[in-house]
Amino acid sequence: MKLSDNLKKIRKEHNLSQEQLAEQLGVSRQSVSKWESGLAYPEMDKMIQLCQLFHLNIDELLNQDINEVNSKQKASNHVNQYISDILDYITKTINIFSAMNFKETIKCIMEQLGIIGFMFIIFMIVGIVGSEVIKKLFSFLSVYHYLSFSAILEAIYILICFIIGVILLLHIFKIRYLNYFEYIKENKTNDFIENDNVENLDENKTRKKWFRKKEHIIIRDPENSEYHLVSGLIKVLFIMLRVIAGEFSILLCFTFVLLIVLIVLSFLVAKTGIVFIGILLLLLSLLGINFILLFIFYQFIATKDIKSNKLALSFIILLIAIGIGIGFVSVGLTHFKIVNTIESDNYITEEVSIQMRDDFILHNALQIKYVESDNEDIKIVSKHSSYQHMDVKILENTIDIVFTKTNLLDAFRIVVQDFNQQEIVDYYVNEIYIYTTKENIQKLKTNETMES
Repeated sequence: MKLSDNLKKIRKEHNLSQEQLAEQLGVSRQSVSKWESGLAYPEMDKMIQLCQLFHLNIDELLNQDINEVNSKQKASNHVNQYISDILDYITKTINIFSAMNFKETIKCIMEQLGIIGFMFIIFMIVGIVGSEVIKKLFSFLSVYHYLSFSAILEAIYILICFIIGVILLLHIFKIRYLNYFEYIKENKTNDFIENDNVENLDENKTRKKWFRKKEHIIIRDPENSEYHLVSGLIKVLFIMLRVIAGEFSILLCFTFVLLIVLIVLSFLVAKTGIVFIGILLLLLSLLGINFILLFIFYQFIATKDIKSNKLALSFIILLIAIGIGIGFVSVGLTHFKIVNTIESDNYITEEVSIQMRDDFILHNALQIKYVESDNEDIKIVSKHSSYQHMDVKILENTIDIVFTKTNLLDAFRIVVQDFNQQEIVDYYVNEIYIYTTKENIQKLKTNETMES
């Protein structure tokens, strides 16, 4: 960077005209103009004057970018100011505790402990309520993923509470004590009090009373200047809040896409009439609220400013729409039939035969009904919903009967079909029957008893 460019920049930054700068340096305006145009260079003594005037060294003035130099100086000044504020805060704290007597010190400490206790209770209540809300919102997650996610949120919440607590405690102590005290040193005075009410005293004599001014703290009312220490902690808190807002924005993006998918899928149950209208209205309202929250987080992250304008009114309208949607769904569901008996057409029968062994043990035998027959083998018959499939597994000497869901597409098709027929089916109702001889039944029951 040339001297001419640097000189022009720093002159304009200090709001000086060429005439004003020339007057301070004791030269003509034409000389300054030639320096800035690069047609001439100042003499060494003028160079030194420029450095002293703008608090620069010769190398910075001649070779470096003056914008970078100013940025470094400002950053250095901010750091120095933060350090100075921290040291000043510590110094004043030590001075005020030194000036307090024992009773005042205990009172101050108890006051700070009370503030800490109060904040701890508030943070605990907010944490418990937030934990329950998060548990309900993310109940769809598996146990492993939920524990991992909740552990991360818990660590972030504890860190935020710690930072907020430190900021509040320092600020309250500053307002309550540091901004309102005056340190009076202990001294003796020769002041006296004349007692005009004492009788039989000589005219030339007065009664003198010596007294001592003790160290104490008196309340005054100075301006509440804000410490850079507190403002710095607030900035850190806002940065963390923006990071958290960014994480929730990512989650809101996923829920936004998911709601659009659900809106499209809702047309599969269009035959349900008023229930379909309620579901569609509910999903559209949730999509609108999701968009508003996403927009608020974007404003907070990008501009640090949230413009409420029409957001509050839109939010209220969407809440009303959610209520209407829930009402439509509730009214429509009153016409639905609940199916939870295996005699319904929604249930099917499956059977499996296996060769009998004397050491067989039936798993979950309490859920099984035995039926005597002439069948020497074991015939397992299950009546269950078409949503499930019976699977018989033999592990060593144990017969395990399990029910698995059909493939995803078939299960989805079954649920949609039943819902369009205005039926709410209990897909997990089943009955298991064992058909075999009386002797085999006795062996199976005996083996179960011995195992237990």
